[in-house]
Amino acid sequence: MDFLEDLGNKTMSEFIFQIQQVSKSFHVATTDVPVLKNISFDVEAKDFVVIFGPSGCGKSTLLHTMLGLEEPTKGKVLFLGKNLYDGVTEDERSDMRKQHAGMVYQQPNWIKALTVVENVAFPLYLLGIERSTAILKAGQMLRNLQLDRFVNYLPSELSSGQQQKVALARALITNPKVIIADEPTGNLDYESGRELMEMLAELNRSGQTIIMVTHDLDYLKYAKTAIRIFDGMFIKRYEGIDGENLKELLHSKRGEEELSSMESNGKKAKFDADDFNDTIGSFTRFKNSTRSLGVNNVKTLGKKLSLPNLLGHFLSQAQKLVSFFILLLIYLANYLINLKSFRKVPPVFFSGYKRIARFLTRRFDNQPNSPSRLDLIDLAVRNMRAKKTRTMVTIGGMMIGIGAIVFLVSIGYGLQQLVVTRVARLDEMRQADIAPQAGGKVKIDDKTLENFKDITAVEMSLPLIAVVGRVNYQNSVSDMAVYGVTTDYLKQSAIKPVQGKIFESNELTTELPTGQVAGVSTESEFAVLGEKIQDVDFAIEPSSWIRVREDASTSARVLGYTKRVEGSSSGEEVWGGTYISEEGAGKAGETEDGKQLGKWLKAPILLWKEQACDPKTQGDCEDGKYVVLRDGDGKQVQTLGYFAKINVTVSSADTKQAQVLGVTTDNTTPSLDWVEIASEAGIVQAPDTKTIELPAGAKKEAVVNRAMLKILGINENEAVGKKFTASFVVVGDLLYDPKEKVESAPAEYSIVGVTPEEKTPVFFVPFTDLRGLGITNYSQVKVVVKDQADLSKVRRQIEAMGYVTRSVSDTVAQINSLFATAKTILALLGMVALAVAALGMFNTLTVSLLERTREVGLMKAMGMKSSEVQELFLTESMLMGFFGGVLGIIAGFAMGKLAGIIVSFFAIFKGIGLVDISYVPVSFVFVIIFLSLLVGIATGIYPAKRATKISALNALRYE
Repeated sequence: MDFLEDLGNKTMSEFIFQIQQVSKSFHVATTDVPVLKNISFDVEAKDFVVIFGPSGCGKSTLLHTMLGLEEPTKGKVLFLGKNLYDGVTEDERSDMRKQHAGMVYQQPNWIKALTVVENVAFPLYLLGIERSTAILKAGQMLRNLQLDRFVNYLPSELSSGQQQKVALARALITNPKVIIADEPTGNLDYESGRELMEMLAELNRSGQTIIMVTHDLDYLKYAKTAIRIFDGMFIKRYEGIDGENLKELLHSKRGEEELSSMESNGKKAKFDADDFNDTIGSFTRFKNSTRSLGVNNVKTLGKKLSLPNLLGHFLSQAQKLVSFFILLLIYLANYLINLKSFRKVPPVFFSGYKRIARFLTRRFDNQPNSPSRLDLIDLAVRNMRAKKTRTMVTIGGMMIGIGAIVFLVSIGYGLQQLVVTRVARLDEMRQADIAPQAGGKVKIDDKTLENFKDITAVEMSLPLIAVVGRVNYQNSVSDMAVYGVTTDYLKQSAIKPVQGKIFESNELTTELPTGQVAGVSTESEFAVLGEKIQDVDFAIEPSSWIRVREDASTSARVLGYTKRVEGSSSGEEVWGGTYISEEGAGKAGETEDGKQLGKWLKAPILLWKEQACDPKTQGDCEDGKYVVLRDGDGKQVQTLGYFAKINVTVSSADTKQAQVLGVTTDNTTPSLDWVEIASEAGIVQAPDTKTIELPAGAKKEAVVNRAMLKILGINENEAVGKKFTASFVVVGDLLYDPKEKVESAPAEYSIVGVTPEEKTPVFFVPFTDLRGLGITNYSQVKVVVKDQADLSKVRRQIEAMGYVTRSVSDTVAQINSLFATAKTILALLGMVALAVAALGMFNTLTVSLLERTREVGLMKAMGMKSSEVQELFLTESMLMGFFGGVLGIIAGFAMGKLAGIIVSFFAIFKGIGLVDISYVPVSFVFVIIFLSLLVGIATGIYPAKRATKISALNALRYE
């Protein structure tokens, strides 16, 4: 037979097996029952050994001991020169079996979900051979045995004789050094049995070592060596002429009783393992479990309690989970590509994917001498398809549980998004309104705007002036709020007219009326090195140490270090050398010849020196790094020094204390609900009113709201182009002298746009129209940052300058906090359904394990490690969890959208329009998939662990 040609060329040791004084006893109740009694013999390479004796004499137990499946009570079993039970783990014995031994059993055992060719190829999967290569080799083996027409059959569809031939093909597929057959003809008719024995004999003639157990004397003629076992004892070894005349020898007077017993398959030995499998199995497991609680287990437990080991184990499991997910996606993608609808697509379209898939497979599925994870996924899918109804019910339950969570949480996300979009626009999340503190001495002026713009993250700094306007229309006079703003301010505030348009004016300066001063600064346009800028008050930020220098330059000598003192300190702001700072103070000015200068502070400062120290033993030590610098008299040194504006809050000492004299309750838009309007309230003596003409460049255009039109009695559709007379009253904080009062001369304004707000009458005019009235301070500033993530940092910087900030993001944060709690409650409600589904899934996997007990035994007997068996069952449970999770996401999403359609149906009738009350973020989808995999692991871990503890022998006997 051509498939055996290479077997004769294999290099083998002189002995395949060496059995040395092997005894085996089973513990039953309080008694040890001997089954094997001090047996010794050798099996040479290329031999055909038949072990025979009556049923129950211990033949199968001896065979299992030789295979590493049953540990002897005493004695040695050497397989290829290696003691199978001396310091050898179960996994190492499994490796020996799958690499060097092929097995044929009396009762064929199969993995039912696999076809004939896949069953034959399965031992190659265990060796880590690529699936396509394994299938081709298995197909060739079946062809050599003239079984190629059955490759795509299920094993159960074949006759008993054909099944045994397939089992022989499976045993040969790994090119083993020994074939072990346990009563291979026991369930066959005479002709099928003879054919199988002829195949075994042909294999032996080609150099294959064969060990067979039988009680049928007719098969002794095929043996080169016969070993006779009786009542667990080695009786005799027959070779040569003894073997040829064995049957006649057994008919002699000495063997008559034994021969009769064998041929009648009648009287057994006193005890044998087969007589009390269940009892022996349970007691053996009890002994093993008791032994496992000894020293070795204590060491393992100690390892588990070690934090590094726990962390390593966690990372290993996380890596396996990621690997499984990636390989599962590859498996699903391969499945889709192989569908008929994709077969017409040119392969070039998938070339990129195939390169990526090969790379990922090599990266995450590279397990030498172990089954591929992709093959485990495929086997798990086949097992699930073999029990379609049960699988569908289990995945359906999982889908309902996950779907309930997705539906309820998506409603939470949807309502949150709906409320947030009603409260704030996306642009508003980048904005903050800045105002002076009530009663504070820090005001908002042109210099303040420049300071805000110097902050790196700030994109725009837009001022607003709020005054009282006296409107005269058709001899009817009304007082109302007036806001002086730029076009950009209106756009950033999302003020969109329903009629007309907004005015175009982004200028911040204008020609001032005679005698008026626009600001307090009289600085020249260019900076001068060493020149004083202004007197300032400053405060060093807590926990900060500031380097103090001899001059305003980074190259000047360091005098020492200083820190924050209680209250604020006074000093001067001067021009000095450049330095790096986040707020731009290090490059704030430029000389006439173009050289950049930075702003420094000059002040008398207490000094510390940088020196490592111990606060516990040194009273002058602070923060373990700084020691008080003392003079000759023991007093702390205080000197005039210079330091950069880093980690320092600075305010102008020239700014006068002012008073908030009135607060409007106007809430026209979300952006304008926090504007202070100065009034005469609180001024003891009424000031003289100065009347000033509007600047020559005043645009005299106004954007009004519906509330104002209602008061004036103007029809909205006819409002654009209408004119009214207005004068503006300016008092208090907005002026350089807060005791002054300014009123503009009446001027005619033209309405250019109408906004939809109907609550409080207000109108907007160009910023420069009001600025030209001698206003030096502004009511508030809208700061717009470049990135939403920078808003909180910018607000902290501005608040450190002494201002108050407010943003719609505060309201959004409160809404998000509220809905975070609501989503948690909804998720917990959904978890109830998921828990029920998980229990059903656990039950399914446990029942599946019981049904496939023989398969587990077969896989273990063929050399599958316990960890690989566990991984197979976990793969199946994670697949159910994954598919249930994906279907649950789809179902929950669909239910959420359906709920949105139902709500929208009622909303349309009320004039609200379409309403989407469900939303599923992409991040939540990944969380749900991860949760599904975790549920799969949690429900599958017990059946998987139980599968690893199943004895291969007990599993093969399981009915």
